[in-house]
Amino acid sequence: MVINEKGFAAVLQFLHLHRVVPATQIVKDLTPGMFAANVRASSRPDVRSQHEEPPEEQWAAARESNNDELIDHDQIAIGLTSYLGSGSFGEAVFENWESEFLQMGMYVVLTVFLFQKGSSESKPIAETAPQDEDPRTQHGNANAPWPVRRGGWVLVLYENSLSIMFFVLFAASFVLHAATGAVAYSEEQALHGMPGVTALEYLATSQFWFESFQNWQSEFLAVAAIVIGSVYFRQRGSQESKPVAAPHTKTGAE
Repeated sequence: MVINEKGFAAVLQFLHLHRVVPATQIVKDLTPGMFAANVRASSRPDVRSQHEEPPEEQWAAARESNNDELIDHDQIAIGLTSYLGSGSFGEAVFENWESEFLQMGMYVVLTVFLFQKGSSESKPIAETAPQDEDPRTQHGNANAPWPVRRGGWVLVLYENSLSIMFFVLFAASFVLHAATGAVAYSEEQALHGMPGVTALEYLATSQFWFESFQNWQSEFLAVAAIVIGSVYFRQRGSQESKPVAAPHTKTGAE
């Protein structure tokens, strides 16, 4: 009896579907490499169907991409719950959070010292802005926040607390990016028969810095775009825009 490739693939699919024996094991028991493409093609829908869930958000698309890579290496696809606890998911999340918090922390600090003539995002040039006022003059103000009334080192921390918050969140995201990225990187290495890495070793890889820099550059590009764009363009009703009739040379939103 002669079975062509199509028939052979159908038999493999039936055996794999009914858990008689894994399709990849059948291939191992036969001639190495025989109908390998048919095995992957016939097995792929069945492997995925074990965990199929309707895609909803970015994480669902990312899970599909992750599963595609697993299946390409003859591994079992993972479900949504498993993916949310995986290194791949953590790396994708924290590399983005890292860039967001870095962007905002740098933006807050740099706007203290840097100015852009005509930009709604800049403090007025050669003028005293309300943000520059010394909070110690409000020591006796009952409506002032507690750190202002407390004074001392508490006030020193509080008057820089916005930038401190962003940089703490950036540092936490940076560490978590390294930790989860190392897990994801090690899993990918294992698929190719190569050793994994620790979080510290992952920091020395080009992959880690590629993931970071591709996000950092986009965040700083966005900041530069709004700083320069707000000089010449307007949005009526937006706090981020100067008044529509304001001249281009006017600096500040008000």
